[in-house]
Formats: sequence, structure tokens, C-alpha cells
Amino acid sequence: MIKPYITIKSNHPDHKMRYRQEFFGYIDPSVQFLGPVTLGFGVIIEENCILKGNNFIGHQAIMRPECVLGECSELRVKAWMAQNCWVGSHSVIYNYANLAMGTKVGNYVYFGVRSTTTNANDIVLHRGRPFVPDPVEILDGARIATHCCISPGLTIGRNSLVGMGSNITKDVPDGEIWFGDPAKKRGNVDTQDIPVAWMDSTIEAIHRNGG
Repeated sequence: MIKPYITIKSNHPDHKMRYRQEFFGYIDPSVQFLGPVTLGFGVIIEENCILKGNNFIGHQAIMRPECVLGECSELRVKAWMAQNCWVGSHSVIYNYANLAMGTKVGNYVYFGVRSTTTNANDIVLHRGRPFVPDPVEILDGARIATHCCISPGLTIGRNSLVGMGSNITKDVPDGEIWFGDPAKKRGNVDTQDIPVAWMDSTIEAIHRNGG
């Protein structure tokens, strides 16, 4: 019987080997765990990835080479981080979601089920032209609902909200609500609708400054 999850608390090679033997996954020897990481079965983490600790990696999720997963962030079931992706802290990449090569995701980001970023402005297969990636950037506090597609080179603004099934073809400014195909501005996020940790840090800053 396959055990559901295992928590690895160090970079000791024996722990990575045990994971491979008991959970049918692969953790490259160069991978760095900077704190405890909980893994489902069949997870693949390739060369030179860094997981900053207190992470959760769902069954059969994949991190390609040179990826970084920030502290307290999660990569859910069968989610995919392509090469050289970066995810900040306290973010969740949900089931079956796909981050294309070079995608940058900030802190406190929600990236929904089966949503995807893209990075190619041209299909160069068999055309004799080099592939030049144009990655997406998703800023702190943004929320991307399920089944969204974000076109190459775009920025999804801080604390913005993208509705389900949206086709994003333009930058989404900070604090705006967009949805549709193609997505358009539909409103503004309530200024009080921010991650609790942000509110706590703002209150602390006010107290520090004598407010």
C-alpha cells in the first residue's frame, strides 16, 4: 500500500533515496531543502531546485530544473513548474496548474486549478528559429481562478483578481477584477480584501511609527 505523504526534514541523501524507494518519485541529489517539506507519491524534483521550507508538494507534481519554491508555499496534485520558475512565500499553485518556463510568482498568490501561464510569442518548432521565452510575472496577492490562460510577457498586478475561465491578453493592473474571453476590467478589488498577513504587517508598521 502506498503511503499518502512523507515529510523530509534534511538534505541527507538517505532521505531522498528512501523517498525514491517508498514513494516512487525522484529528488535529484542537488535539490536543497531549507526546511521540512511534505511530499506525496510520485513527485519529481529536478536539478538545482530550492525549497525554502514548510512546503507541501502534492502527488505527482513536477519541478523542473532551477526552480525555487518559497517558504510555506504549496505545489498541489500534478501541478507543474517548468524550468527556472520562481514562486514566493505563502502561495499555492493548485492541482494540474502549469507555470511555463521562467514564470515568476510573488507572495500570497492563488493560482487556480488547470490554469496556465505561457511564454512563447511564436511557434518555432521545425522552423529553424531560436525560441526566445517571454515569461509571465504574477505579483503579490494576486488570485487567478480555475482554467485561466495568461498570454506571454504579461504582468498580473498586485492584489488583483482574475475570474474563472479567463483568457488574459493584456496586463492586469494592481487591485483590479478582470474576467472573460478576452478578459476585460470588470471592477476593483475591495481595498480591505487583502491577505491577513499584509494587514497585520501594516498595523505593526503603524504601531512602530507611533500611529
